[in-house]
Amino acid sequence: MSWMKVDDRLHAHRKTRILLRSNPDGVLRDAAPMGLWVLAGSWAGQNDTTGWIPVDELERFDDNWKGHAERLVAADFWWPEERSGEAGYAFIDWTDWNISKDRQSEDGKYGNHVKWHVKRGIVKPGCEFCPEDPESGSDSPPDSGAISGADRVGDSGLSPTPTRPEPDPNPKTPLRPKSENEREDVERICQHLADRIEANGSKRPAIVKGWRTSARLLLDRDGRTEEQVHRAIDWCQDHDFWRSNILSMPKLREKYDQIRLQAQQGQAGNVIPYPTDRPPAAGEIAHDGSLLPPLPKGVFE
Repeated sequence: MSWMKVDDRLHAHRKTRILLRSNPDGVLRDAAPMGLWVLAGSWAGQNDTTGWIPVDELERFDDNWKGHAERLVAADFWWPEERSGEAGYAFIDWTDWNISKDRQSEDGKYGNHVKWHVKRGIVKPGCEFCPEDPESGSDSPPDSGAISGADRVGDSGLSPTPTRPEPDPNPKTPLRPKSENEREDVERICQHLADRIEANGSKRPAIVKGWRTSARLLLDRDGRTEEQVHRAIDWCQDHDFWRSNILSMPKLREKYDQIRLQAQQGQAGNVIPYPTDRPPAAGEIAHDGSLLPPLPKGVFE
């Protein structure tokens, strides 16, 4: 069995704190997605899928698995991944912290070699770890790097429990699939929002993984077109209230429908639905009047 490693600092990690506060229903703290994360990790470890779990298994665990999965993706615990035509999700950095069944089996074989051959001074023909030349005394571990030095076996002679691997501080592989990072539509949307936020006088935000995930979900899961999202960005960043509240792509996705409905109300001639002390601009009347700023024709359509 391959065990999923859980860091003892998980409870205090920045991503965990973000996840706990991400309930869309206004619950202050909600740890339910972490329960799904643990169950999914257990399944992935048992089935040796390198951190991938299919959707039908998630459905078996929790009726609200979709909402939990979206929050885990937004917090950078998972990313959506399809394998052999089957939809599912993959753990980010799984291989940095977990070892495969094959690797565990190799560790066990070498531990037995140390226990029964090296410690007893025996060279057994056919053992893949015993030296061909008995005089060489070689007992080097396999090339897989399964266990090293003093960690190979304790004084009891028992095969050790694998220790937590140290992740490479400069991993050679990207945290997300390369195809997602190369999506030009996602990049254009993120750059547009960052440009408008900066143009409004705020510090230019960093376009991080959570931004790209939210932009992709807006297009792929929510069914918005790229043009609709660009229009929503322009409208909210021109709006006195929304420009100070939409300062990230995850927030834009969260509030998209509210922005869309308010824009449509404005087109219908409703009153301004928020208080403002500024004098009315040309073509509009203050919040106690009846006109909103004109919107581009076809916005959000």
